[in-house]
Amino acid sequence: MAIWRVLSASAIPFWASRQPLVVPALNPLPGKECAPRRATLPIRAPDGRPSAQLSPVPASLSHWIGTTFPPCGVPARAPRGLPPASKRVGIQILSVIQYRGTEGTVAIVTARATPAAAHRTFVLGNRVGTLRDGSPLWGVHCGRNCPPSDIRWLKSGLIIDMAGKVPVDWLKVLAGSVVVK
Repeated sequence: MAIWRVLSASAIPFWASRQPLVVPALNPLPGKECAPRRATLPIRAPDGRPSAQLSPVPASLSHWIGTTFPPCGVPARAPRGLPPASKRVGIQILSVIQYRGTEGTVAIVTARATPAAAHRTFVLGNRVGTLRDGSPLWGVHCGRNCPPSDIRWLKSGLIIDMAGKVPVDWLKVLAGSVVVK
């Protein structure tokens, strides 16, 4: 005997929906194509896209600084069956700046919602504090695939995600030193 489930369907296409968009983990997949490249200050994206970074960089995180500017290893052609780019709902990673030092490792991801997603409310995590400028901070708890500490906030239409193997309270302090260049 077969058991069937009836799934609810909507007449509204996903890209036209106003449902909140849960922002997934923004940690790029490791691999040769997306391996960070050593960087020197000041950090600038080759194509001028915005990148969130520490300014100044604390001495305890200045041993090694690396950058990644996705897309990395992207196939020349998009997979079949995707909606047109103007209707894709998603989050695009613009840059990843990584810092290593005596205190641990920290990565700052700068991301932007696609135009079809930008009109939605974002679910960034659980509220964990406020920056000096009044921006709410959100904590992310997503299990094994995330660093021990991960906080997010919105700045100038961008999603800034700061994660690392450091105490979350230190990330909150460092978040006050993040600038977008």
